[in-house]
Amino acid sequence: MFQESVYTKLCLNETVVDAAMKNIKSHLPKDGFVSCLTLTEKQFASIDCILGEFNSDVIISDEKIIKL
Repeated sequence: MFQESVYTKLCLNETVVDAAMKNIKSHLPKDGFVSCLTLTEKQFASIDCILGEFNSDVIISDEKIIKL
């Protein structure tokens, strides 16, 4: 795994993708490293989101007094 930051950009067609890639390349620092992955709408729709258990110690209530 080489992820440090993940950014997304919605591009409506291949022309916009090409322009975005050109922009990224023109602003890339000399020692920079960027990996780009292009997904179609169909591929994006098939993404499986896997979530763990959500734990929170925040109490959501409309009561005026809450005993902890």
